[in-house]
Amino acid sequence: YRDGHVPGAVNVPLESLQDAPRLLTDKKAQLCLYCASGARSAMAAGMLRRMGYENCVNVGGIYNYSGDLEY
Repeated sequence: YRDGHVPGAVNVPLESLQDAPRLLTDKKAQLCLYCASGARSAMAAGMLRRMGYENCVNVGGIYNYSGDLEY
């Protein structure tokens, strides 16, 4: 995240995802998930779906992102 992230992104480490209901109150909101390679974001999407979040999208790894980054 410190090395660059999608503008406006919120960093929620996989090990803190159990706190999602406190951080993400709208379970119908679109959540675009990414990590370095796409593997952890895929796990996070599955975890969030099991918690009742309906619109989780794993967009893959930041290494494949071609847009501007925020530092």
